[in-house]
Amino acid sequence: MTRKTFISRFTGGIGKFVLSNQKTAVIGLVVMVLGLMSGLTRVGFDTSPESFFLEGSQTVADWYTFKDKYQSDEFSFVVVTPPAINETTVEELRALTDVLGEIDGVERVTSLANVRSISSNGDFINVGDYLHDGLSATELVARIETAPLHPYYNGLFVNGDSSKFGILVETSSTFSNSDKDGFTNTIRATLDSPEFAALDGIAIGAPIIDSDVQRIVSIESAIFGTITFMLVMIGFYVAFRHWLAMVLPTVVSVLAIGAALGAMGLWGADAGLLTPIVPSFLISVGLGTTVYLLTDFTNARQRGEPVEDSVIETMGRAGGPALLATLTTVAALFAFSGSRVLSVRDVGLTLGIGLVVACTVTLVLFPILAAKWGDRIKPRADRSSENGFLTAMANFTLRWPKLIVVVFTGILTVAITGVMKLETDYFYLGTFKTSSSMYRENQEANSAIPISNSIEVIVSLGERDAFKDPAALRALETLSQNAQNAVDADVPVKVYTLAEVVKEISREILGDYAIPDERAEVSQMILLFEISGGDELSRVSNLNFDEARLTFMVPSRPYSSYLPLVDLIRSDAPALFAEAGYPEATVSVTGVVPMWMQISTFLTETQISSFLISAIVVTIVMIFIARSVVIGLIMAAVNISCVSLVLGFMGHCGIILDPFTILIGAIALGILDDDTIHFARSFLDRRLNGEAMDVALHSTFQSAGKAMGLQTIVLVIAFIVYTTGSVQSLATFGIVTSLTILLGLIVEYTVTPALLVLVSRWRMSAKPEQKLPYADPDLYRSNIEQGNFVHSNSEVEEKQ
Repeated sequence: MTRKTFISRFTGGIGKFVLSNQKTAVIGLVVMVLGLMSGLTRVGFDTSPESFFLEGSQTVADWYTFKDKYQSDEFSFVVVTPPAINETTVEELRALTDVLGEIDGVERVTSLANVRSISSNGDFINVGDYLHDGLSATELVARIETAPLHPYYNGLFVNGDSSKFGILVETSSTFSNSDKDGFTNTIRATLDSPEFAALDGIAIGAPIIDSDVQRIVSIESAIFGTITFMLVMIGFYVAFRHWLAMVLPTVVSVLAIGAALGAMGLWGADAGLLTPIVPSFLISVGLGTTVYLLTDFTNARQRGEPVEDSVIETMGRAGGPALLATLTTVAALFAFSGSRVLSVRDVGLTLGIGLVVACTVTLVLFPILAAKWGDRIKPRADRSSENGFLTAMANFTLRWPKLIVVVFTGILTVAITGVMKLETDYFYLGTFKTSSSMYRENQEANSAIPISNSIEVIVSLGERDAFKDPAALRALETLSQNAQNAVDADVPVKVYTLAEVVKEISREILGDYAIPDERAEVSQMILLFEISGGDELSRVSNLNFDEARLTFMVPSRPYSSYLPLVDLIRSDAPALFAEAGYPEATVSVTGVVPMWMQISTFLTETQISSFLISAIVVTIVMIFIARSVVIGLIMAAVNISCVSLVLGFMGHCGIILDPFTILIGAIALGILDDDTIHFARSFLDRRLNGEAMDVALHSTFQSAGKAMGLQTIVLVIAFIVYTTGSVQSLATFGIVTSLTILLGLIVEYTVTPALLVLVSRWRMSAKPEQKLPYADPDLYRSNIEQGNFVHSNSEVEEKQ
């Protein structure tokens, strides 16, 4: 009599219930799925920096406080390359500046045509446009040629040789995703229009990137899902060649994806940069239960077993381990629920819910469809179902188990050194392939005028008119200079502060580009500037002059490049202003770049916590599956070691952990343990029911091993599709995950059976032997049930 575990009896019971209550089961399933899918209409789209943070985050609160005071730090930047420098060029630049200013949501547009220009007239100063209307053609050209000499203009509105010009387009702080999309389309249409086409303009910036990301994610999610679905369906047809294997995966995939995305809407999550993972993941990983049930059922029917018996036995034999495997993968995904990166948390929960739905749909529909179409799978008694390769693998692991373990241990040792090299960083633009138009446009613009993002610093001194004090302004100047010097020499940084404005006024009035020594002089200069009609002061200070804003404009680089700058500001600012006489000074660093830096810190936490939680869950499940602490720990260690190999590979290759690759550890562990559960459970069940070790191992390879191979093919096909998209991080995720799955199969075909063999032999040698003559297992099954030993192939083996 075959002994069954609780989980096998449970899934077998599900099969019996469904067959007896088909309408009830289907109605219940439909209600569950439709309930989740009702949230589809609520799913929005958001890739803004704040979308990565949990509600109530102090980082986001600081950013919103800044935007309430100074509108927004988000801007777009247009770089134009006119064919010649003449009066026509100036007119086109003026016209383009005016047209861009009329776009909905644009707060201010600044270019060389209208940038502030300060000039003195005795005791008065004039603040007007740099390229104003009263200039002759010769004077206009002369001003353009000398513009790079101006400290404020150079590197922002003009490059070093006056061949390229920058236009700063500042947008509203309330820009929505639809606003960004409309803005991006309008600005690109404007640059491509006949009126401005000769300027050869390129538009970059945060709103434009967000719009491009939304378009890319929407398109590639559909493409990846479609390609994966088609390839997987072809794979199922080639493997099984019957209607059941075509209909069941199709229904499971569609319902799981719809329910998972609907669940996002129900709890208020938005689609984002990680969303393209969802369809392909659920089509591949979500069909794991389907693969094992179809494999087991097909084998049973080909052996000639009756349809209904095959259904019930398959639900117990393959359904139990499949359910456990799903639950461990779900647990690994739910481990991301503790992440402080909102998009990572949401995608983990979404995938976990999708897998639960996929498994539930499979366990309900499989018995119904298999009972209906199972008779179409005919017995194949005349053909051997054994796979020669799998037979060879079983023989290899039986013969060389110690060698396999030793070699694997050596490889693992090398990999661990790579794990220690893993680094966390984030580079929003670097998320995309260098061949993508978005990446190329940003790099081309940055090579001319390196402005893409900003780091915003607010210094509050708590005393009215404090920043009219020369000492406070010099502290501000020193802070900005030291921060610039903290960054590598090849990373240009453009700084804009109240100190720069005062120095420019001083140059026109006193002839010295420096901060005056007397407070009265500074106050007079600021007053003259305000009277002249200049509005620049509102961008660098508040009305009371007790607070100053420092803006560091930087090019697109990995955000770790700016960590020294931010660290220096936070560490040096209090001391600088205390020395200037303001010990109560407070400093706040915000903006898009610091927010991404904070995300990098959260990613490190997520990698550690999610992997630890996944490892604990997998270990507990393995112990439960094996009903042995020793074997359970060994199987869990194999899975953890396999993931460590891949993480080590990433470390040695310099692949950083970002919102995509951070998922690899926990997801891979959740996927890999599926194979281990099926393989170990099959082997241990066969041993429990009296099969000799070598017979049990060969049988396991031909059953669970065959399904593992098919499942691996399905998974690799799904994840490798990601490499065809525009998102480099997603392509890296696909490559590394595919490598992990392939490596996992190799380990399951070698290390796992080798360890099972060694443990079995160790157990035999650890207890007294009671030899029995070699016999067919059916003849001495009663002895096994009584706790005796089985003699097979001249070897005494203990019943597990």
